[in-house]
Amino acid sequence: MSRSGAAIERSALNVVPAPLLVILAVLFIQLGTGVAKGIVTPQNAYNVLFVRLVLGSGLLLVGVRPRVTELSRRQWLDAVLLGIVFGAFNLAVSRAFQNLPLGLVATIGFLGPLTVSLMNAGRPLDLLWPTLGGAGVFLLTPWSGTDSLSLSVVGYGLTYAAAWAVYILASARAGRTLPGVTGFVLANPIAAVIVAPLGLAGIGPFFRSDAPLGAIVLITICATLPFALEFMALKRLAPRVFGVLLSLEPGIATMIGWIVLREELSAVGWLALILVSVASFGAAFTRAENMRSGCSRLP
Repeated sequence: MSRSGAAIERSALNVVPAPLLVILAVLFIQLGTGVAKGIVTPQNAYNVLFVRLVLGSGLLLVGVRPRVTELSRRQWLDAVLLGIVFGAFNLAVSRAFQNLPLGLVATIGFLGPLTVSLMNAGRPLDLLWPTLGGAGVFLLTPWSGTDSLSLSVVGYGLTYAAAWAVYILASARAGRTLPGVTGFVLANPIAAVIVAPLGLAGIGPFFRSDAPLGAIVLITICATLPFALEFMALKRLAPRVFGVLLSLEPGIATMIGWIVLREELSAVGWLALILVSVASFGAAFTRAENMRSGCSRLP
């Protein structure tokens, strides 16, 4: 990271409370997703995603200026792996929120980090949290065949959850070997290359259309800034507190979906959201206790 970038980071760390950084990160990313859902169509979804990744890559490379010449072969391999996973993660997100309300995307998707947080769980009580989370998804599944959500649509959300889990593991690996936020900075242009075959298809008509470029820039900022905020917050927050704050995401996503997109959940949908949020909250405390007792080997 450049000296100016490091100075900005230190200033933010000293002035803004760390829990507020996490909440702001969640608000930004869900706001960006809400704005994106308002302009994205099945025809331009991959175009918007590709443009966002390219703009985000430029923003990060100029702002952070990573010292790529000093990286080892292993560090480059970890960065490339993270970039490939990040590209797949973004494709999964794009597909999920085209077919599900914003709050339900966040609710089902949170099963990914929930599963990762309980890896190597050492007590029977730990099984309570994935059971609650699974019950929430079960409630969303239209077993009766009368719900507006199909099994394939719920599958998009579960694919997003799996992609999020893999992204967390790849990010943790890159975080151990790469300095600062270098891993994420390099992952963005690599992800753009992964998305390019889909994103470049029809890109000419996309730019000649009435595409709201101002909204795309806003989406780029809202999708890039949260990762920097979370990175800064984790320097001062215990993993337990970070996990508890992150469990607010399904609720915040639902509120933004309601305010920005006028999306409404049924009573069953709200119950599912509550179950998944409680599961993530409980898993965060379980994770902290396992770390203190030496039961967890996760980074």
